[in-house]
Amino acid sequence: MSLDWILFTLFVFCSFIQISIWVYFPGKFLFFIKEQNKKKTFTPAVSVIICARNEAENLRKNLPAVLEQEYSGQLEVVVVDDASTDSTTYELDTLSAKYPTLKTIRINEKIHPGKKQALALGVANASHDWIVVTDADCRPISKRWIEELLIVPEKNGIVLGYAPLLNNNGWFNKWTRYETLITALQYFSLINIGWAFMGVGRNMAWHRSAFERLTKSQLNWNIPGGDDDLLVNKSGRHFPVYWTIDPNSFVYSPAKATIDEWIRQKQRHLSSGLSYRLFHRLLLGGQAFTHSGHYGFALLLWIINPEFGVIIGLLYTLRIGVIYLIIKKACTVFKERGLLNWTILLDGLMAIWVGLLAPLLLVLGPKKTW
Repeated sequence: MSLDWILFTLFVFCSFIQISIWVYFPGKFLFFIKEQNKKKTFTPAVSVIICARNEAENLRKNLPAVLEQEYSGQLEVVVVDDASTDSTTYELDTLSAKYPTLKTIRINEKIHPGKKQALALGVANASHDWIVVTDADCRPISKRWIEELLIVPEKNGIVLGYAPLLNNNGWFNKWTRYETLITALQYFSLINIGWAFMGVGRNMAWHRSAFERLTKSQLNWNIPGGDDDLLVNKSGRHFPVYWTIDPNSFVYSPAKATIDEWIRQKQRHLSSGLSYRLFHRLLLGGQAFTHSGHYGFALLLWIINPEFGVIIGLLYTLRIGVIYLIIKKACTVFKERGLLNWTILLDGLMAIWVGLLAPLLLVLGPKKTW
């Protein structure tokens, strides 16, 4: 078989696999939504845990929005000051004087990179078995955030919410918001068919038993990330995993301001992905390969034999048309504005990200910092 026909076969394969993935996973989730956790049978007592390192300004701005939640059950907020060197302690003392539900814990010396040490200490000092986690730079969109997040019919398990990024000007903001949206579509749609593989620690809840199931080795203390997604990946097999996409359950945070900051964040996320279950790694790897292959094989095929241009154009149009319809629905469901018209460009950038840049960052590995 000649090279152009090999490339043609690979291009057609990747294109149809891509269309199938988009239709079966996010398409099925978005167009046939049956939110599984609307039959609330109890209101658990909740401990919100926030791990903070040099977050004085963010705590001053955002923590009151957590402390003033209108929740029908018992609620406490535990903030772990992870060896901060700024005025975090002062801000927490000031807020503690005003809010009796605030509990603060201080770590004087960091032992492990990332926030796993702080999270484990927060869980150990939490008064309640249901834990809600978010970050110091996050702000709930509503005072009903916890109420809507914890709509669960079971007395244990894991609940995942959506954690969008703030909408600011600039192409890089659009890219980070789009990548966040695509990631959310991945984990929500896989939960929807019983294949929970990750969550985002900016907006999720879990029962203490799900956290305790992880042994010290499973937590992978040597890598800075994974306190959220590895919990879902490891414990999701043994506990029910729920999701909510009620807009009142959203928690917003600022996007990374620079490419360098975003890359460091992604290195942490990718390093924890290496510890996912093999099935999930193969699934995500296959999605990434076919996405980048759809573009890569099309480009090579067109260069070698332009006579395939019509077929390339037809399959490209079919795939991007399906994606456009799904992203349009996703932007409505997740209240994302200003992304739809950038779908073609952002999907191309996503192919470069998953096919080239992400593998390169995996090879380089993360910097072991907070």
